[in-house]
Amino acid sequence: MINLSIGVAQLRGGADRSQDEAMGRQRGSQWPTAMLVASLAPLVVMIIVIVATWATRGLEAAVKVGSVAAVLLAAWALVPKAVGWWQRATKPAPPLTAVDVTRAKDILARQVGAQWKHEAALRSLGDPHPIPVPWRLTEHDELMDHPRLIASGVLAFSGQGADIAHLTNGFRALRCRRLVILGGPGAGKTTLAVQLLRELIRTRQPGEPIPVLLSAARWDTETYPRLHDWLGKCLGMDYPDLRAEKPGSDAPRTLAEGSEILPVLDGLDELPENARTKTLAALNSSMDESDQLILTSRSTEFRQAVEANEDVLTAAAVIEPQPLTPDVAADYLAACLPPKPKPAWTEVLNALRKETVPTLVGIASTPLGLWLIHATYILARRDPGPILHDLRLRDPPSLRAHLFDQLIPALIASRLPSDDPAEPFRPHRKWDPDQARRWLTYLARLTRDTRDLAWWRLAGYTLRPGAVRLVVGIITGLLGGLLYGLFALSAGIGVAVAVALVAGASVGIVSALFAKVWLKDTPGRAYLGLRGKIPSGAHRVRKEIVFGGCFGLMVGFVFGVFEETRLVLLFGHFPPSRAEMLIRFLGSGLSDGVLFAISGALAFGLVALAERPALARAASSAISTWGADRTLTFVKTIFSGLVTALAFGAAFVAIHEHIAMEPKHAAILGVVQGLIVGLAGGLVTGRHHAWLVFTIAVLRLAILRRLPRRLMPFLNDAHRLGLLRAVGPIYQFRHAELHDYLAAADEDTRSKSR
Repeated sequence: MINLSIGVAQLRGGADRSQDEAMGRQRGSQWPTAMLVASLAPLVVMIIVIVATWATRGLEAAVKVGSVAAVLLAAWALVPKAVGWWQRATKPAPPLTAVDVTRAKDILARQVGAQWKHEAALRSLGDPHPIPVPWRLTEHDELMDHPRLIASGVLAFSGQGADIAHLTNGFRALRCRRLVILGGPGAGKTTLAVQLLRELIRTRQPGEPIPVLLSAARWDTETYPRLHDWLGKCLGMDYPDLRAEKPGSDAPRTLAEGSEILPVLDGLDELPENARTKTLAALNSSMDESDQLILTSRSTEFRQAVEANEDVLTAAAVIEPQPLTPDVAADYLAACLPPKPKPAWTEVLNALRKETVPTLVGIASTPLGLWLIHATYILARRDPGPILHDLRLRDPPSLRAHLFDQLIPALIASRLPSDDPAEPFRPHRKWDPDQARRWLTYLARLTRDTRDLAWWRLAGYTLRPGAVRLVVGIITGLLGGLLYGLFALSAGIGVAVAVALVAGASVGIVSALFAKVWLKDTPGRAYLGLRGKIPSGAHRVRKEIVFGGCFGLMVGFVFGVFEETRLVLLFGHFPPSRAEMLIRFLGSGLSDGVLFAISGALAFGLVALAERPALARAASSAISTWGADRTLTFVKTIFSGLVTALAFGAAFVAIHEHIAMEPKHAAILGVVQGLIVGLAGGLVTGRHHAWLVFTIAVLRLAILRRLPRRLMPFLNDAHRLGLLRAVGPIYQFRHAELHDYLAAADEDTRSKSR
């Protein structure tokens, strides 16, 4: 029976194929006639025009008309090819197979694991061991869904952060594997989320989604109402390997849509109140029974979101930490000290165990307080006497402010600079503590609303779009005006000034229009290899080639007409009739247009090829995305400069007789002029300008003495010191409380200065 079914299917398939082939032959028999007419009609018209011109105006005029007609005929022949390329470019990519999805998940798991192994070491999450914060289900039932929806049996979730394997097993036992981690400031919410993420990666089982930690402040529910759409966008930016040739450029969206990602959303409380409510509603409307989630938030802000939304997070367990007891806190500090600590530390530990200093007990009851004591006194090897004996530090706010004030100089003093790759916890250079404090304070105030320090958004925070367009327009306009003015200097000062003004204004306006949306550009990367890129990126490369060719044809036509006009005015070679003048201008414009179309297609195609993602060794970090976008800017500029220089050189050699120059001198002039134009064009064209506008913003802020001129190395060192933490390519302050303290201190300083 099976064989019979297969045979019938094969017969049906054969019949279908025969029918398709017959229809194809019928369509094919109709196409030759249409193609023959479309191909021969322009040729016939061209021959008629040439013969008529020869009969009325002579052989020389007929030759000129023939050259123009040949260019038009060549352009006509390219139209069907260009249309075909465009259709293939806009054709959607084939869906990913199960093998592609598995490969993408493996790539992502390796990158996430390596990323957070390094970040956990920089944050000293296990030095000397994780802080044993006890966690248990919240006692506020109104914040959690029905127990039967959360767990199949009895709902139970408790354990210590030091025993992360037990907590991970508890998470896997949840019915939908959704967890909300609540707590007060500095309670260790993010630390627990990172520990769960690392353990889920380390013990990953077949079919499980890949946990990815993202800042909740990055999610704009107005732009991305669905969680999966936003996840796909973030994955493509933070983990560019997923868009490589294998598994494919559509991998981020496919993983997000297929519930193959476990989003770990950190910091719901960092959103404005209205945005928190919308985010909670968007989570409930986006997720189905296969979607997993881990969410962190301060308790008060989560309660407000639940009350405003009139609903909890569906099927999610909610846990909260318990305060650290004095004995547990003392044991942790003792483990950070030598086996035989100095008498001052013995006094501190005894006071903590006996609870004789309530302020110290209160500070040490949270992971943040223990970290501050460890960083400011133990790592810096300072005398802890002020903690016990300074009367000014007897109340909790004063002691906390004291620890925050001492944190930056203590970390800078305790970690000497080093360029050794084996020492990732040391900065690359020595920074002045007062300057570092002032710069970090400015950044804290600048990112007060988001807490996310994305380097490519700095220009958007500090520059206006009109200012960027003005700067770019002035710089490129001056270059273009100077270039064309010097070229026209032989015709006199007046002509040179006029040409410089017109050309400079044109170039400046066009460049300013290109710079209109630069403040919204995201980082890109360049890859100059070809292996595996042509098949997967062919549709985009073809699209860019068609666009570059059309753009080059337009620019070249204008350039040819402009050059012909300039030569006529310069040497006074006016054609005898308007018709011949028109033919001469069209011939120059079309010939230069074809040349520029070729160079434009080549330049845009090379840039599109260079922008294709390639397999990297690690996930994207802030410093790597910054360096990658800088490299991409240089690659685009160099490609554009070289290709345009060749095009200009060839064009000037072709017109060397008109400009009364030897071919080699004309070639040199064209190459130099094309190189300058191409370099400027490479800066203003393309899809990625994040590094360029970031550099403009940093230079402005450095002049105003608000930030260092070498901002990215400073941020990288602040991360290595432990003052900042990294979530993919985005920096955040190590603790939100440190961020808030610096921002508030800046407000106090500015109010006093008034």
